[in-house]
Amino acid sequence: MRYRIISLALALLAVFTVSAQNLKTETVDGVGAKVWRITADRAATIADRTVNPTYFIYYNGAVSDPMSVVRNLGMERHIDAYLAAVYVINPANGRSYSTTADLEVYYKLLERLRIVNNLKLIGKGTGATFINNVLSLHAEAVAGILTIGGSVNAKLNPVVVPTYAAGRNKAVVDHYIRANHALEAGGGVWKNPLHQVERVYVNGSPMSDAEYFMDAWDKILSQNYRFNNYTTWYEGTDLRRTKPFELVSYVMFDRLHIERSIVEENLCGWGDFLWYEYVPRDLQNASRSSVPLVILLHGNTNDPRTQAETSGFVELASEKHFITAELEWQGSGKYASMGTDGIEATVRRILEKYPQIDPGRVYVQGLSAGGMNTTNLCIFKTNLFAAGASMAGGLIYDARFNMDSKDEIEEQIKRYNGNMEIAYMIVSGTNDSKFTDVPDDDSSSKGWLVRAVKTIADLNGMEIGQTCNPSLDPMFGMTVRDRRHVSTMDDLTMHEGTLYKDEKPLIRMIALEPYGHWNYKGAAREMWEFFRHFSRDPKTKKLIYHE
Repeated sequence: MRYRIISLALALLAVFTVSAQNLKTETVDGVGAKVWRITADRAATIADRTVNPTYFIYYNGAVSDPMSVVRNLGMERHIDAYLAAVYVINPANGRSYSTTADLEVYYKLLERLRIVNNLKLIGKGTGATFINNVLSLHAEAVAGILTIGGSVNAKLNPVVVPTYAAGRNKAVVDHYIRANHALEAGGGVWKNPLHQVERVYVNGSPMSDAEYFMDAWDKILSQNYRFNNYTTWYEGTDLRRTKPFELVSYVMFDRLHIERSIVEENLCGWGDFLWYEYVPRDLQNASRSSVPLVILLHGNTNDPRTQAETSGFVELASEKHFITAELEWQGSGKYASMGTDGIEATVRRILEKYPQIDPGRVYVQGLSAGGMNTTNLCIFKTNLFAAGASMAGGLIYDARFNMDSKDEIEEQIKRYNGNMEIAYMIVSGTNDSKFTDVPDDDSSSKGWLVRAVKTIADLNGMEIGQTCNPSLDPMFGMTVRDRRHVSTMDDLTMHEGTLYKDEKPLIRMIALEPYGHWNYKGAAREMWEFFRHFSRDPKTKKLIYHE
């Protein structure tokens, strides 16, 4: 049996030898200005990060050598380490940046990108002034700004965007403090007290551009990305007519004191499985059977790091003291599809490797197709998990998503006859183009979520009455308890409802309004709060509810 762990530190050793020869430069045509795109001259590996940063650089007017800009900012290693894309953008007229023409170039570049989620702006001198006076007013899709010098028209009203301001121009500093509704927090930092990702860092000390960039990455640019999920994000959006995207924290494992391991192993004889383990350092020597485990399942054909890096569970693992692992359950490239039995084998391998994990507190969470797979695992591997949670995925009879047939599921329900319970939670956006509205029946794709709830209820032997009737509840189509409407700091409303069996809250539902088809990190906290009330007796397999 072959067993291989790839450490993150070893995988990134090559970062320290990056030079211009490791980068490639190409021109970007048809946008109305001279623009170069600089990227790493290598393919992505399983050790790399996702949600890679993109930089638009406006460097004090026209430049002839884009690599000189990259070198001055000390970005060579950064581009390779994070597989970043850097766009060096000359003025449209070849001399100085203007409001109209260069704003049009900016939007054309955004349209080329189509999906924008980790865009940073860097400006120096007149380029910084252009960002301050023009782009900061159109920064709905911008995750962070670094300005070096430059000035600003103090009467402008910029979009909320985390900013690092290098220089001594008080008007520039005030411009971004006002945008972020930030209060002084000491040490050159201003933070929004309600949403601390919205922050400004001010550095008035003379430093090189490379030193400014590295400090800006540490203080501001690495803190968050930006995400538009008010509709289904991958269908694109009109970037000229949108409200500011959601600001989302960016996972930095070292800051969370998380050790990441990448594991490849042929567990079942039909090929190598791939999975990622995320272990808080303070749990590495925890006592036996004392630590929960959360298994994460990515969406259909997504990168197998999707859930770890975008769901919020890795951050919660550090805060709430549990271990998490994300599985490449579908298989891709040289890695085999796990199937239901392969997932069980992988979970049991993780339990064997980490004796500190409590086998009675193993939970599973998935996105979209991974959510459908989560539902399937709750039905067919009930004795393995104490609870499961689906984000934007319900139940569909489709083998592509690791789902069993309707007949097999019905047979499993008859086999358990309500004697093998599982806790289940499901979250969906009300603007999700795949799962909109409560249907009149569960025959269409719009009934996937309701069908999942009804099936788990049947498995649990729960009498939940009529389903798919909007007159009972416009969000859930059934009679629920604990009905609440909670407003979030992200301007969303969480519509909540719970289904009980013998006063045990076994099924919880949340509809996010308005939200599309993807992860919402706030939902991860709600899921964990649901999970922690349930465990499974390792011997009897009975589900235990802890109030």
